[in-house]
Amino acid sequence: MKMTRLETALVNGDRHSRRVAARMERLLREISPRPGARYLEIGSGNGAAAVRVAQAFGLEVVGVDIDPKQVERATRASLGVNARFLVADATRLPFTNGSFDIVATSKTTHHVPAWHDALEEIARVLTHDGYLVFDDLVLPDWLARAGDLLAPGRAGYLSRRRLDDLLSGDFETIRSESAGIVYQGIFKRIAV
Repeated sequence: MKMTRLETALVNGDRHSRRVAARMERLLREISPRPGARYLEIGSGNGAAAVRVAQAFGLEVVGVDIDPKQVERATRASLGVNARFLVADATRLPFTNGSFDIVATSKTTHHVPAWHDALEEIARVLTHDGYLVFDDLVLPDWLARAGDLLAPGRAGYLSRRRLDDLLSGDFETIRSESAGIVYQGIFKRIAV
């Protein structure tokens, strides 16, 4: 689901873009990615975080977003950086199995009504020992279930419990932290 014009204006602001990029860089420092690692950012927006990550860690970066205008902005912002951007739906990623060492998503999955499909796609494109870096809004479980009933298909009604249930068995939690409805986690895919 594309963002509204107001949402787009807010997330493309310089101050917000710098905060998101700095937050992603801090999270990635916890896993110390090796230079040249393949990194996919889901919901890359204007590309600010992806560009900063490419520069800070020397990663091979791909960003995807469902909004062609955001992909155009990101492409312009990435000139001279090892990053490319594509229009793609998080629930149908155009990559082969095990294509990426790290997949990151920041404040994106709550925009995806079929968020569970997006997370399954993320697991599919990750290497068997790859990392998922997750930063998004999660609801209390009862409110997520109410959203499913009252407004099905309108948004991604994630709860921490739903997320943990979906990731259990395939991922090991490296770090997780909640602050109100904001949830950050770093998960390592368990070799299958």
